[in-house]
Amino acid sequence: MARFDFSKHDVNVTLSIDRRLGIWAASTTPRANPTTRQAARLESTDMSASNLYSIALVAAVRSIGLNQRTYLTKGENRKVKVLVAIEDSPSAHEFAAGIKDVKQSRVSGAFRKELNRQISKFDLEFSFESAAGYVGVLDRWAQTTVAPLPDSSPIPKVFQRQAIAQVISSR
Repeated sequence: MARFDFSKHDVNVTLSIDRRLGIWAASTTPRANPTTRQAARLESTDMSASNLYSIALVAAVRSIGLNQRTYLTKGENRKVKVLVAIEDSPSAHEFAAGIKDVKQSRVSGAFRKELNRQISKFDLEFSFESAAGYVGVLDRWAQTTVAPLPDSSPIPKVFQRQAIAQVISSR
């Protein structure tokens, strides 16, 4: 698994989804700052891949605050450069194409407005080749932390974990 290169990008984001379980996950790694991982399970498992990816991307870029964006750009008048690592699948390519050209987007209207508002603050670049290892690790973490328990589980559904956020310190 190759390491992310911060020479061209200020932030590295990894996205993962599991449509069958309704799970999305995002990992955000800004240059010289700790990594933040987020995952959630949605009750609706019939959501499109583009909608799950849009939720994950919005969560990832929203975790980069204004002060952090100013620090990453060193006060220059430019957008933060973000490398988005995503699995190499037709739905991922379709989502990336929809981000670049709104007319091709399959993201529903309910998510499109917030997605456009958030990504307008960043200069996004998508990577499919180097993402396999990162996406796999993120996917396994998300499935073990927010995956639904079987119906026979002694833990009532109301107490099962629906979402999680974790900060991983690099120090």
